Amino acid sequence: LKALYIKERHEEPPRTHSLRKLIELTDMPDDALKLVAELDSYYLVLRYPDVGDMVPYENVDYEDAEDGIKKAEQIIELTKIQLQKGD
Repeated sequence: LKALYIKERHEEPPRTHSLRKLIELTDMPDDALKLVAELDSYYLVLRYPDVGDMVPYENVDYEDAEDGIKKAEQIIELTKIQLQKGD
């Protein structure tokens, strides 16, 4: 997503880990926002386990992880398509 931002705006992307913010700042399709809604919610809990009252494995189970991976793969594919436009 940061590569797409650079391609579209010809400037450094913002310092953020928010996929939602990066998608909103680029020409990604609306479907991408739906995909990242859940991924962004996992970010703080998984990256900083002391933020919540539970340890990460209590917040995210195997099915959640599989779903997150599938969504991330879809976002990658949508980003690749956007990066290839105009080439």
